[in-house]
Amino acid sequence: MQTNSLSTSGITVSVESKFDGDVKEGIIVKYLFSYQITIFNSLDVSVQLLSRKWNIFDSIGDHHTVQGEGVIGQQPIIKPQHTFTYASWCPLLSSFGYMEGHYSMLNLVTNEHFNIEIPRFELTADWFKN
Repeated sequence: MQTNSLSTSGITVSVESKFDGDVKEGIIVKYLFSYQITIFNSLDVSVQLLSRKWNIFDSIGDHHTVQGEGVIGQQPIIKPQHTFTYASWCPLLSSFGYMEGHYSMLNLVTNEHFNIEIPRFELTADWFKN
C-alpha cells in the first residue's frame, strides 16, 4: 500500500491506494485499484465537502475526468479536529496510472467556498511483491 498526504487551507487529505487484481471482459483486461481517503479538518470551524473532481491517467495514454457532487453519495460535514474517511475504486486499462484532483468545500461559518487539493497518487499493479 502507498500513502500520500497533502494539506491545503487547513484541510489534510491522505490517500492509501492498492492493487486489487485484474479481470477480463472478453479480450479486454481491466486492472482494479482501490483507495481509501481520510480528510482531516484542522480548522476551528466545520466544513462541508460539496463536490469532487478527479483527473485519472492511464499509462496507455487514456485520460478522463470524473466530477460530481459529494463522495460515495454523501456531502459530509467535517467538524473541527475531526476526520472523514471513505473508500472507493478505479479500473484502468493498463497496470499503471495515477489519480489527482480536488474537493470543493464550504466553510460553514463564513459560507465561503474553497478548493482543497487531493494529492497525486499512483495506481500500480504489484504482482512482483510478496
